[in-house]
Amino acid sequence: STSTEYNPVFTYAEDGVYEVSLTVVVCNDTSVLVQEVAIIGVGIEELNTRGNWIKINPNPSNNQTVLSYKILSNKTATFKLYNASGKPIYQTKLQGNGSQILNTSAYSDGIYFYELLLENKVVKNGKLAIIR
Repeated sequence: STSTEYNPVFTYAEDGVYEVSLTVVVCNDTSVLVQEVAIIGVGIEELNTRGNWIKINPNPSNNQTVLSYKILSNKTATFKLYNASGKPIYQTKLQGNGSQILNTSAYSDGIYFYELLLENKVVKNGKLAIIR
């Protein structure tokens, strides 16, 4: 993608490591900066191959976030949230399509990890940032 904007913005389609090139031309002098950037999506719908999904928004969170989900089977999924040490700090059951508010006001700022389990198998995992 090429831009002549003063502060160009580009939206990446998926997570990954990309090589970004910035070329600046002033009069007849050209400078080029090439750098790798890592793109990690937050607050976006996370899909798995079986069609079950969970969306956490906002992410990063401050006092609360919403868990939106779709579980395709008539089974019950389990959402688990872990602190940075791997200790489970929150768990809830999810079934069908819906959403639940997760109150994060009691948790310290930091990175937390979550899992969505179906029949005791992890079908999705990710990170939740809490920043105040």
